Amino acid sequence: MSLSEAIFSRLSTYVGIAERIGTRSYPDRLPQNPILPANVFQVISTEKIHAGGADLAITRSRVQVDSYGLTYDESRYLGQQVRGALQRYRGTEGTTEVRASFLDSNEDMSMDETGIWRTSQDFMVWTEPA
Repeated sequence: MSLSEAIFSRLSTYVGIAERIGTRSYPDRLPQNPILPANVFQVISTEKIHAGGADLAITRSRVQVDSYGLTYDESRYLGQQVRGALQRYRGTEGTTEVRASFLDSNEDMSMDETGIWRTSQDFMVWTEPA
């Protein structure tokens, strides 16, 4: 299971998210004419961890999750649930073991042309094969 699949699995099964949006967490971008609220996630970058002249199986990735809503409160609430799902998360999703996950940055913004609100969060996620 890839990190993207592991993130989708975690976001889709976390109670606070699943109750509100079900499986409306999408890789890379919203679909055309989306039902909101919804999440979009993407792996921004991944780096291998090296130590003592050896290549370890552990990787560190920056994962961005954008929570979209029709109101500020809707996007903020969903963003808070994403934070609850991923902040300090440790566990196994399929064949990916998440060793640690920490919020690195977050920002609230509106989309001027559409009126859609967005909460954007970046997480640093350390993983290795399970």
